[in-house]
Amino acid sequence: MNIIVTGGAGYIGSTFIDLSARAGDLVVSVDNLCTGDYGPLCSREWGFAPKLLVGDIRRTGDLEKAAGELGGLDAVVHLAAISGLENCRRNPNEAVSTNVYGTYNVLELARKLDLRVVFTSSAAVYGTPLRTPVAENHPLRPMNFYGVTKLAGECLMHAYHDVYGLETVVLRLGNVYGVGVFTRWRTVVPRFVRQALEGKPLTVYGDGWQTRDFIHVLDVVEAIRLVLRADRRLVAEETFNVASGKPTSINMLA
Repeated sequence: MNIIVTGGAGYIGSTFIDLSARAGDLVVSVDNLCTGDYGPLCSREWGFAPKLLVGDIRRTGDLEKAAGELGGLDAVVHLAAISGLENCRRNPNEAVSTNVYGTYNVLELARKLDLRVVFTSSAAVYGTPLRTPVAENHPLRPMNFYGVTKLAGECLMHAYHDVYGLETVVLRLGNVYGVGVFTRWRTVVPRFVRQALEGKPLTVYGDGWQTRDFIHVLDVVEAIRLVLRADRRLVAEETFNVASGKPTSINMLA
């Protein structure tokens, strides 16, 4: 399979590229490296090395250049985004231009080349759960700017399916953890591990009984790879939660 990956230098992207290249897929990545790092990928060896390009999904020329690197493309795995609640709050222009207009650019490329698009959204689109476990038909009321931009991306996906017949799949991810580029971030799992390694007390906000659904990065990548190879009748315009289905309190995590 020939695949374009946006955000391939990021946590999920680099893991996806590594496993896909090992499976014999031809992959080209486009990433502006604002938070990602191609370093871990550059140290690997595969039979068919992926092409790792520096570019920005807000520039159509960068996407077209990536598409030109491989012939007979099959799909786009759209991971690139401005993520993080605080990051989006502080940089709303960057969040909208990347998460919304950048997604539009990806969809336009896919429409012209007739590619399946797998879009990683977030459980943030649900907002505060009205009931648990949260199913895909739960009301969508994002409580932060990140969730709003991800929901806007989902709406674009559905519109391109309805208007142009594009094969689009939305994956709403839980709280992803694991080893890789992500371990430099400030989310709770890498923060706890770092504090423990440094012999410091673990920082727990509030009473610690708030719960999250933690999902390992390898499970997320496996879900993406399954969707890429699934029959279109099973996945076209579908939305799937990718999570463990099990609540874990911050106290239990600690």
